[in-house]
Amino acid sequence: MVKKFFKITLALVVVIASFSAFGARQTTMLPGSVKNFELPHFDDKSGVKEWELFGDTAKYINESRIDITKIKLDLYEGKVEAKHRATITSPTAQVNPNTKISQSDSDLFVSAKEFDMSGKKWTWYGDKRFVEVFSNVKISVKPRTQKDSPTIFESQYASLDYRNHSNVFELKTNVSVKNDEMQLKCDFLHAKSSKENARGVSDIIAKGNVEMIRGKHSTLSQLAEIDPEGIVVLTGSPKITDLPSKSELLGNRIVLNKEKKTVESFSSKKLRAIAIIFHTDENKKEQKITIISDKISMSQKDKQNVFNFNGNVNIIADDFTAKCENLQALSISKENEKPTLEYIRGNGNIRFENSDGIATSKAMEIIPEKQEIWLSENVQLRNPKRGTTLSAEAMVFFKSQNKGLALTSPNKKDSFVVVKMAETPALDSIANGQTKSKGKTTTIIKSRKLHFSKTEKTMDFVFIKDVIINSDDIQAKCQKMSIFAETDEKGSSTPKKIIAQENVSLQQKGYSASAEIATIYPRLDTKGDNKQKIHKYIELATDPQNPLLRPTITLSEMRAFAISETENLSNIKKKTTVIKSDKQWLTSTAKEDKYYFQGNINITGTNMDATCENMEVVIPNKPKAKKEISQIIMTKNVKLTQQLKEATCDRADIFPIDNIVELTESPIVIDREDNSRVYGHKITYNNGTRKVQVESDPNAQQRPTTSQFDLPSLEGDDVAPKRATIKIDTTSNKRKRNFRRR
Repeated sequence: MVKKFFKITLALVVVIASFSAFGARQTTMLPGSVKNFELPHFDDKSGVKEWELFGDTAKYINESRIDITKIKLDLYEGKVEAKHRATITSPTAQVNPNTKISQSDSDLFVSAKEFDMSGKKWTWYGDKRFVEVFSNVKISVKPRTQKDSPTIFESQYASLDYRNHSNVFELKTNVSVKNDEMQLKCDFLHAKSSKENARGVSDIIAKGNVEMIRGKHSTLSQLAEIDPEGIVVLTGSPKITDLPSKSELLGNRIVLNKEKKTVESFSSKKLRAIAIIFHTDENKKEQKITIISDKISMSQKDKQNVFNFNGNVNIIADDFTAKCENLQALSISKENEKPTLEYIRGNGNIRFENSDGIATSKAMEIIPEKQEIWLSENVQLRNPKRGTTLSAEAMVFFKSQNKGLALTSPNKKDSFVVVKMAETPALDSIANGQTKSKGKTTTIIKSRKLHFSKTEKTMDFVFIKDVIINSDDIQAKCQKMSIFAETDEKGSSTPKKIIAQENVSLQQKGYSASAEIATIYPRLDTKGDNKQKIHKYIELATDPQNPLLRPTITLSEMRAFAISETENLSNIKKKTTVIKSDKQWLTSTAKEDKYYFQGNINITGTNMDATCENMEVVIPNKPKAKKEISQIIMTKNVKLTQQLKEATCDRADIFPIDNIVELTESPIVIDREDNSRVYGHKITYNNGTRKVQVESDPNAQQRPTTSQFDLPSLEGDDVAPKRATIKIDTTSNKRKRNFRRR
């Protein structure tokens, strides 16, 4: 019995000697072992228990090593009263009584009120209250409420520091975190779990190749900071991807707020905040839109994602780019469908650029589903390639229809849609077949509304209400004007046809005109044979719905002429030539312009009134020379009136510059002064030589004839009337007529 008691006492002395090294006492260690032991340790100052060690066996190896099997270590805290905090268990452990360190290559299990921890190959630093695990780490932090699931940490390495009010975990290599809210992977992770009543993870810092999934968001960064309020701060080239929509958010720093359901991205000098949004149209075609700004905010409500962009916003899409100060976008995710982008709204210094040119305004709205782009407040669209500028109060592009609309403010009388075409060939140059004008010209077109459309090869413009055209060589007004243009391979558009309607008035060098319908056919290509070809330039017509409003053209002053061989033309005052008819048009070559008139023609001018059914007016194109009528050709039911003279025929050729008038096709000249008439095949008046020639038809037997009538007395009733006689020169077929009184 004494022998047995001695052995037990010897073993206990060995264990006490070994573990007393953790305290302030020093005891001589003796060889031996003990089974099923229990050993507490108390704080030297307060006397409160700090830990208690249990084991199946404790074997003394040397003074720096004691091997223990089935170790169990209860950890306590408290300055007055010991409170149990955790229990550490392991199949085996090696204890160094000198360094107060325990370590093992076997499995480790830590169980606490706040967490559970397991792993393999571990080290415990007793005086530092610190544990390291070097393989197969798994930590389960218990949730705040029973409804939630625990947060699971896994890695190849982890440490636990339990000195203060929180358990501090640090994990390295293949780190992963999972709970109800997120899944996370990284290279290094720092986390805290409170020892007080509040459970759950109170703070997480993840570093190095951080990948996280929260709800429907996937994030990438080099650093993620997660606080207990549900706020996540991402830095180090962070990126968030909305998994249903594939939308992406990047920046220098990204902040996620769980409570507010918001995400914010911030810029730095080197790295801007970027959002990448995808839109799928009704044809299942996907479009990528990239938006860059100083700050981006995204909020979620139901299935809606609202993006707000602030400061120096840049938009890059497949078919356009844009800039502005602030922008908002709304994206909607539908079940089993790709997301749709409802709208993009921007304001402040808008700059929008696509194949139609560069547009600027104060406000913008893009509706991807309808493929519409709205610009408002001082809109200006410039196309440098075509040299055009379009200004309006508002503008709409209908992309799917290849159409657009420009509008004015209905509340402003001076509000117009304005189109400026810079460095365009002057219209008189076009008429003359010239491709280059002598100087830079600008054509300005104003209206209250503008419709425009295009195809791959054509462009159409329709100006509506109060249309005004001004250029170096033409001024025009109307209520509606359509321009049809063709587009070449380089994207340049050439006007091929212009139609002006309703109260049309034109003023150009050399003439002015008014009509209900005016059609202009510009000719720009004059190379080769085309230079000599006749080109119909302007056509004026009567609107069938307003037949009484007929085209009228006013030409330059015409030299005086007379159907008389005695009249002195030098004293006749020149008047502009005004022509009214049912239809009018102008053709042009390099040599001359020809004005054609058709239907119920009325012409008034210098000492002449005339009517006919068809007429041509010829104006030569002479360099540096004033435009002047050189010939007038009237046909069918011609009637010329000059004071008391009247001529009728079916053709009249007037040469104002040469002072010659030729009447053919059954001409009759009536002098109301002496009631005389002249008939013939051809009657020619040469005002220069003051001669008239009456010719007979060489193929007919009838000769020129004259009639003589009594003239009224000029000296009173008692004086016998005088007679007017006509003397005929019968030389050849020509007859010379001389007037005299007797």
